[in-house]
Amino acid sequence: MLTRMHIGRVVKVTAGRERGCYCVIIGTESEQYVYVADGRKRTVAHPKRKNIRHLQAVSPQGEAMTVTGEWRDEEIRAAIADAQAKGGSDEQGRRH
Repeated sequence: MLTRMHIGRVVKVTAGRERGCYCVIIGTESEQYVYVADGRKRTVAHPKRKNIRHLQAVSPQGEAMTVTGEWRDEEIRAAIADAQAKGGSDEQGRRH
């Protein structure tokens, strides 16, 4: 299942208090858990550990972010804004 949720993919949170928010997968812990950041509340320095069952892929599989070096919050925010421009805003109408 991790092949569907790989690093750099823009995803939408489907469960938990951050439901409806967009974020980017920046790391993996196991086949079941990944680390996500949104560049604002969840920064690269403090990512959120999420179960992949609670995430929905937003960006097409070929459109994952590629990073050379370290992740930057600005790049994550730009990727999320691009995905939202193609797919709209989250459930609460917020734009991240």
